[in-house]
Amino acid sequence: MARTRCPRCTLTHSPLCPAERRWPLAPLVDAMRRRGSANPTYELGTGGEAWKRATAHGLTDATADRWAVRAGLHPSQVWPDWIDAGLSVVDRQRIEGGWRPAWIHAEQTTSTERQEDAA
Repeated sequence: MARTRCPRCTLTHSPLCPAERRWPLAPLVDAMRRRGSANPTYELGTGGEAWKRATAHGLTDATADRWAVRAGLHPSQVWPDWIDAGLSVVDRQRIEGGWRPAWIHAEQTTSTERQEDAA
């Protein structure tokens, strides 16, 4: 399969990243109702055409983030795969390959081991 530069993440890989991610509106409404919201459209300060469009086509990353925060929630509380969806292709490969961020490595390494590495 041919490898080409991805217009979304600018890396060269195949298959390409999806053109635009959409988040369903229903999980946000459900989360708001669990928190006691009687009228989600009012609490989000939206309605009409924007609500119909979101119901039919889902929310973009920016809109999903904005609406979740307005509802008093972090987007990952509404959409469990929110954080993973933000990973670049390279980050995902590193994590799947056992890569650990530097701060986790530092926490798991004793101070004497770090001093020996520095010397």
